Amino acid sequence: MFQILRRVARHRRHGREMKRRRAAARPLASVLAEVPGYWVAIDRRANEPRAVAANLYELGTKIRDLKLHSVAVVRAPNPTDPELVGLASKLLPPFPVGLPI
Repeated sequence: MFQILRRVARHRRHGREMKRRRAAARPLASVLAEVPGYWVAIDRRANEPRAVAANLYELGTKIRDLKLHSVAVVRAPNPTDPELVGLASKLLPPFPVGLPI
């Protein structure tokens, strides 16, 4: 019985610590704002950039060479990139009005 109580207490204690660590992580938007236009490998736990490269293939090589684990690969948006809006509406025929769906 004592061992079960110890496990529950340990789980609760570590659970609270994990919540504190997650609250201290930086927002993803501020991390990506530091490197606009680059591919970034971000540590999933701390939200910190672990590797940065100009293209995806270079980043894959860096991740493999540094033996990084538990990272998410994201391309940081660049404010000068063109924004693609409404491409599907130009390619598809207009929706017929008055027909039953």
